Amino acid sequence: MIKAILHILFAIVCVVIVLFMAYYLTRIYAKKMGTYFGTGKNIKVVDRIPIGKGSSIAVVELQGEQYLLGITEQNITKIDKLEDKIEPAPVQELPQISDLNLKNAFKTLLHKETGENDESIEKQ
Repeated sequence: MIKAILHILFAIVCVVIVLFMAYYLTRIYAKKMGTYFGTGKNIKVVDRIPIGKGSSIAVVELQGEQYLLGITEQNITKIDKLEDKIEPAPVQELPQISDLNLKNAFKTLLHKETGENDESIEKQ
């Protein structure tokens, strides 16, 4: 009986260790890939919006100048150099799950995205 309990506890500890290792390795990998793909010292994507399947328009800042780019799966085209700088949109703060239960968190996000008031969300 004790041997079976120890066997189960050992399995649980192993699973927890694997989960923590996966979490930290994923964070390390994301940091390396972020510096490789997305963030640079001299270039920054200020804003980007998809306009169709596989195509988007982006505002990129390079050495203090901003450029409007057209991006497709095949190429990237400089559309124009912007005279007036565009400020990045503020990052939308997500509700803390510890402060809300899951249902209220989804209601809060839905409210922000659709602009509906709380009463119309409660009726649904």
